[in-house]
Amino acid sequence: MRKKGGFLVLVGLLTACGREGPIALSVPANPHILHGAWRGNVTSRNQPSPVEVMTLNLTARYNTTEKYDIDGSLTFRGKTYDVAGEGEGRWGATLTPQSTQGHPTLFWEVTIKKNGEVVGDMVGANNPYGSVEQIAVFRLFPVETGQPFMDVYDAKLSRRQ
Repeated sequence: MRKKGGFLVLVGLLTACGREGPIALSVPANPHILHGAWRGNVTSRNQPSPVEVMTLNLTARYNTTEKYDIDGSLTFRGKTYDVAGEGEGRWGATLTPQSTQGHPTLFWEVTIKKNGEVVGDMVGANNPYGSVEQIAVFRLFPVETGQPFMDVYDAKLSRRQ
């Protein structure tokens, strides 16, 4: 939970408006679900650096009325990683085969692996009020960076055309 701290403050601002009744979302068809091809601009939290690009190719699968599974790949700095995790419907968002209009809030978390070894993680959420985008915190661990500390990045993802 501690890795989500700063991120949850940001998401709290996005979701501070009043809630509607239950909102049914189709997995994977609803555009708020983290599924398909995504591209994002990534900025380092550790040191000033130029904006970099991350791409994700993901598959979302319905699991329960509250969760969906995520797996696929992430490419960053010319390296491709395997990712796997889950998304979760919160604050009235339920996952079903049918969808309705509304402002859903979906959180997700994936593990990043290279050659089967965990080298990082990423947590994020959709923007429930605005364009269909995902806001994320992306971390690469020292085992991958070769540094004595992890690299932490903020990412804003949108669907690739």
